[in-house]
Amino acid sequence: MKFEKLAEVLKTVAHEKRLRILVLLEEFDGNICVCELVDALNTPQYQVSQHLRELRGKDLVRGNRDGTWVYYSINPDLPRDLRQLIDGLLEHLDREDYSREIEKLEKRLEMREDGKCVVGYDESDE
Repeated sequence: MKFEKLAEVLKTVAHEKRLRILVLLEEFDGNICVCELVDALNTPQYQVSQHLRELRGKDLVRGNRDGTWVYYSINPDLPRDLRQLIDGLLEHLDREDYSREIEKLEKRLEMREDGKCVVGYDESDE
């Protein structure tokens, strides 16, 4: 990987919320919608969407539209060296630092119907 590309990827994942998004996508094997991330991270929808846009811009995550919902996952076609970098970063995180988000996302995913998000997000947080 070229230095410039590596530097750009590292700058992107250096933001705490983006790193938390990657952790959640990895922990739950992707296919998480924006509103589920909003609730898990307790962060306004526009901010989560902005972070996802940054991650998509570096081709680290993908969004798959299903009707009005977009489900995100870590890009399954990441080059091997980039995937190893992401895995290495996530491997060194202390699970205690993100256990609250994991619990919130687990509860949020239980609300799905037929494996799909149907709830939306709490707009009162905006």
